[in-house]
Amino acid sequence: MVRQVDPFVIPIPRALLRDPEVRFYHQLLNKSIHDVWIRTGGGNDNISDQGIRELYSWQVPDDEESEGVTQGLYSMAFGGQTQTEILAISNDFTTTGDQIIICTNTTDITVTLNPFPDDGEEVYIKRQNTGNLLIVGDIDGKTSIAIISRYDSPHLVYTVDAGEWSII
Repeated sequence: MVRQVDPFVIPIPRALLRDPEVRFYHQLLNKSIHDVWIRTGGGNDNISDQGIRELYSWQVPDDEESEGVTQGLYSMAFGGQTQTEILAISNDFTTTGDQIIICTNTTDITVTLNPFPDDGEEVYIKRQNTGNLLIVGDIDGKTSIAIISRYDSPHLVYTVDAGEWSII
């Protein structure tokens, strides 16, 4: 077992240990030095830890607060990306926000792109089944595009600068 000795304990010379008054003086001096050492950061840091706890409370936020912080950090880390919604549809539909649309229709349907999209809004539309699919919106200079082949899936992105949806 290793014995830990405080670095600021002053050794008392043997000649002075014989005199009871000098010995008592050195013992008090060592105790005072030791107490100052502890209070100024030596040894354990109970006093400085208490000061930090008083200045910076470590209260755990409730779920609503932490959810907002988490979303903010996610937004900063990933450039404001939002969660993409995945939907399977079989009827006419209008997109809202970032979405992945899987068209499971067996009859003709129309997917209308969000008429008021945000800059950078993304939509993936996949023709999964045998029904025809028409995508309506300002897309690369056209008002609509038909997805003719089964399993085709255009990736569309809206940019404010272009003022229209672009197939990527």
